[in-house]
Order: sequence, then structure tokens, then C-alpha cells
Amino acid sequence: MIKQFTFILLVVLFSFFTRAQSTFSKVKGLPGSSEFGTIVVKTPKGFLATYGDKDQTLKTYYLGTLALDTEGNVLKKNTYCYGENVIVRYGRSLTLKNGNVAHYGTLQQYDTTKKDFTTWTALTLFNDMGDTLWTKQFLDSSKHVVAGTLIETPDSGLFLIGDETINATGSNPLILRVDKYGNEVSRRSISSMGNIAIYSIIIHPNGNYYGGGYKDYGLYGDPFVIELDSSMKPLWGKPYPSGNGQGANLILLDDGNLAFGSDTIISNNFPALNITRKQLFKIDTSGKVIWRKLYDEAGESNYYSQLIETKNNKIYALGRRKPQEGIHHTLTKLSSAGDTIWMHQYAYEDIEGINYLWDMVATDDGDVLMVGDVTPDGSRYQDVWLVKVDSNGCINNDCAKTLVYGLDVSVKEAKALGQIGIYPNPSNGNVQLNGLEPNNEYQVSITNIQGQVVFSTKYHVNASLDVSGLMKGVYHISVDLDNKIIANEKLITSE
Repeated sequence: MIKQFTFILLVVLFSFFTRAQSTFSKVKGLPGSSEFGTIVVKTPKGFLATYGDKDQTLKTYYLGTLALDTEGNVLKKNTYCYGENVIVRYGRSLTLKNGNVAHYGTLQQYDTTKKDFTTWTALTLFNDMGDTLWTKQFLDSSKHVVAGTLIETPDSGLFLIGDETINATGSNPLILRVDKYGNEVSRRSISSMGNIAIYSIIIHPNGNYYGGGYKDYGLYGDPFVIELDSSMKPLWGKPYPSGNGQGANLILLDDGNLAFGSDTIISNNFPALNITRKQLFKIDTSGKVIWRKLYDEAGESNYYSQLIETKNNKIYALGRRKPQEGIHHTLTKLSSAGDTIWMHQYAYEDIEGINYLWDMVATDDGDVLMVGDVTPDGSRYQDVWLVKVDSNGCINNDCAKTLVYGLDVSVKEAKALGQIGIYPNPSNGNVQLNGLEPNNEYQVSITNIQGQVVFSTKYHVNASLDVSGLMKGVYHISVDLDNKIIANEKLITSE
């Protein structure tokens, strides 16, 4: 019996330590310099990351691939050159049903005769180790076309969605349908008033496609969502007024609705950077808003860029944050109702360094892999940065090496943000905070939707807060203990 118990204990300990080592923060050095943000997809062997690369002469450009195992180890590194002086720009990758990876990207070359750049797109097929199987280029010398996104069709072909210029100030989505070998079958332009770009696409169980992007009206624009039928014919399109900034990066939720992240303008400092807050939308298939919520403090161009939903219906949102201490990136875990469970910030070495996290993917073990690029101290060149965190956003069990704000999360979610009650709420007088531990002195701050602190005081359990001096509106109460925010809740004040 003792031997059996010892064996079980060893198995449990082995599983624990194996699990504890599955998170990491690694930088992969490149021969040249990463030219644009890394993107990542899951593959049968692990992950495939793609990035733009250039050699140290700054004359030869490549599309680079890193085939990774589940621990972030490089299985194989490849590069592909599209031609002399052809610059590789932004694109998206997609894992196909057969396990290969399709990459739809943007190419650019300077035309010395026109004294202007020619911009076109390319579809490249890789196996799961990043070996190039074939590539097709789509060039129209009369137009500039930028790659947006792609999606596999039921017959194993692809829809490639780009952004084509129609005149000096306008552009429209261009949709190419290709067969499984990349041969063009058809093309369609979506004409619109103003500039529209689509750079995320999902297929719904109802058989229609939903694209997320941006609609530009000139000096400002909004996130934009469009529904398309099975042949990519538009059914409806709708902007979501936000003032400016990031567009809609759509995901399909388990309940059949859609969600996307963006930002919202707090103050417009044109032509300088705008002051914004992160926001999320949940909409139904008719485009109707189910909920819209704002997050985090205001800063220069703060936004949510990527969303994923896990098997237990939790939403992860990758975002950018620029408060006073410098630019860094964040990962937020939210409930299906959009309520914050926790929010972490991540930086390579320090938050004032050059740190970028561009993309993320959910892993089979319930973790999240984020990818980006960094410029290590003393280097002129960017390298690929891989960050794998557990379901609490931690790189290690106590989060000691993860820069955290909002909550110093360990391996449990029981102390997640938003676990206090405010009574009464709405209120126009005194309120109490329920769910706090006695014998502690808390610091309570109330901020308005512009991120400005309008009330701050010390607080003890069973005390009350007088909010009668606040104007009618929506506010956020944050509770600090030992210089850490342990709770953050919405307060509504009434007349």
C-alpha cells in the first residue's frame, strides 16, 4: 500500500513539475533583423511562427518561419525570398484541414521608373515544419493591394481578402477565391463609401462569413463588421462608433455570437497620438450589440488587438498599453460576460525597452502562446519573442518574473478582480464595499470613463463612501492593498 501511494505521489509530483515547466519566455535570435510582427498558428507538431526578415546588409528580404514544439524549442528554421529587392510586409497565416499552413502576405518593391512603390500580395503554402511547398503571386500594376486575411472554403480552396486602392484617397476590400493549389478562380471588389479594410474573417455555422475591420471616413474611423454570404456577397455592414483607432478583430464565440476588441477615443490630440481606452464588443449575427465594455486606464493608443476563446468559454484579449511608464503589452482574461478575471502586463527585460507582442494562440494544454519581437539591449536588430503563460497569465507559479498590474495572480483564480460587492449600486449617497477582509486598511480610488481619478480615500471594512459629490454617470472603483489592486468594480451614480 505504501509503495502504491509512493508511486502515485511521484506521478503527481512529476506531472506538477512537468506542467510547471511548460510556460516560458524565450527570445530566438535571427541572422538578420525581424522586419515586422511575428504571427503564429498551431500545427500537428506544435506551432509555426512566421515573420518578415532582412539580412544585415538591409538589401535582401525574406519571409522567415520557425517550426516550434510545444515547449517553444525550434525544430526547424527556414527563410523564403520572393525576388531581388522584394520587401516582405504584413500578412496572416492559417492552418488548413490537411495540417499545412497557408500564408497570405504583402510584397512591396520600389519602381525606379514610377518613383513609387508597387504593392501586391502572395499566397505561400508551407508544411508544418515551414518548408515551402509552393507560392503564387497576385500582381496588378495599376493598383496597390495589401493582404488582410484568409479563410479556407468547404472545398479546400481559400478566400484571400486584401485591400486595393481605387483612387488617391480610397480603398475597397478585394476578395480572391483560389483553389487548393492557389490558382485564381474568381475575384470580387466590395464597393463602399469611404475606405473599408477587412483583416479578420470567420465562417459561422449558419453558412455565412463575417469580416471584421475598419471603416475610414477621412480624419477618423470606426471598427467595422460585415456579413457576407457563401459566395462573399455583402449582406450588411455596420460601423461601431469609437472615434478612431483600431478596427474589429472578430472571433466566433461558442454561443454563436461574435466578439471583437478595439479602442475608444477619450480625447483627440490630432495630429498627435489619441488618448484611448481598451474596449470589447459582443454582437449577434445581425450586428446588434449585446454588450460593450471598457477596460484599463486611458493612455496613448491603448487597444485590444487579438481575441481568442478557450474551451471553457473564457476570453483572452491581447492588447497594447501605454501609461506614463512606457509601452508594453497586456493579456486579459475575461468571463463570457466580458468581466475581467485578471490582467497582466509583459515586458522583455524592462517596460521601457522595445517590446512587442503581436499575436497569440490557445494551446491544447489550456495555456496561451504569445509571439512578438524585441530588440535586446545593445543590439540594432529585432529577434522573435515567445511567451507562453498558464491559464492565470503566469510564466511561473508565483508570477515573480511576470510584471503584473491589477492583481498579483498565483495559480488560483479565487482572488480574481471584481470579487467585491458595492451596495447600493446605483447610488447617490453612501455606499459600502462587501467582500473585503477585516483588519486591513485599503486605498480606494474612483475614476471616471476618461480614466481620471475623481475620488480617493483610505477604507476599512464596514465603513462607507460618500459619493454624493459625483456627477451622474458610470465610474470604476479600484481597491488597493499593499500597493496592489485587488478588486475593480463598476459604480453607477444617480441623481
